[in-house]
Amino acid sequence: MGVAERTYQALDEDELNAILFERNRGRSITDVIDGLRDSHEQVLGDLAGLSFEEMTRQRYLEDPEAEPLLYWIAANTYEHYREHRAAIEGLAGQG
Repeated sequence: MGVAERTYQALDEDELNAILFERNRGRSITDVIDGLRDSHEQVLGDLAGLSFEEMTRQRYLEDPEAEPLLYWIAANTYEHYREHRAAIEGLAGQG
């Protein structure tokens, strides 16, 4: 995300979102959509390198209660897109 690891660890979700919002405030819709497409392609490429077995392992091996990596992937891709879609479409004049 372009935030130093130490800083990232010290932030809560709202603080991180504020940094990302300010960083991207002036971007055009076209630039944002292009960035979304690029990010999506990168995610697909990264996932192509993982086996289903790897995705079903716990994300944090030291935590026996941890969810599998696949849950984290879903929460940070299509579930996250769905969460923000209406707002994004409204801002883009499509809603």
